[in-house]
Amino acid sequence: MTAKEIFYAKISSEQNKASFFGITLKEFFNGLSEKPKNFLVLKGFSPDCRFDERLYIPYVGGTQMESYIESLTASDEPLCLLDFEHVFYLNEMSKDELPQLLALGDTLTLEGDFVQKHVRNKFVYIKPPADRFSELHLKNADDFWEIIEAKLLSGLKGRKKSIPPIPPDVAEQLTEIFRRGAIIDWEKKYSTGIKLYVTGEADTPETLAERLEKGRLSLRCVHLNLDNKTKNWKIV
Repeated sequence: MTAKEIFYAKISSEQNKASFFGITLKEFFNGLSEKPKNFLVLKGFSPDCRFDERLYIPYVGGTQMESYIESLTASDEPLCLLDFEHVFYLNEMSKDELPQLLALGDTLTLEGDFVQKHVRNKFVYIKPPADRFSELHLKNADDFWEIIEAKLLSGLKGRKKSIPPIPPDVAEQLTEIFRRGAIIDWEKKYSTGIKLYVTGEADTPETLAERLEKGRLSLRCVHLNLDNKTKNWKIV
């Protein structure tokens, strides 16, 4: 099962966390309406990075952001990124905070609050090795829907010149579906929509493949359809 065939998301609003499969760093970035200005790079060094002289932690920002994202979008290498607004925030960080950040970069496992006091980050992005799912921790849980909607619309647009946004009432229903854990079946998409299968929590592509196959056989799915006449989205 490949990322081109399916997209999976499981939103945990109470933890401000979501797990994803089938989405790239570039798609995460493009899905956010408020783009991060800088990344603190705890895992995923590239030549685009610079080093904070005091803490000696790599970061990327400004004109290097786009090339950094492009260079790592197709990579299977692990990543761990925190956003931050201003470089001088790093100067406010105490050296006591450094071990926690380094541990996050080494283990790719978040312990405790993901918002760092002095970095003042709004999210943490973790992409483990290829056999595990990406994690996103967001300060504003509503931003998860922005990312999912952007992924949905880009996958459905195809050769269409334009595609309407998903209205709030349908977005609310879809968000609730993804809170339960769901797969979008790109392989079986059709001209006016897609099928979604509620799968619950999963942690490997193999588990997703098994649950998708069961869903296809049972014919139990949710349809997200676009009415070509009214240009309205609906769930059936």
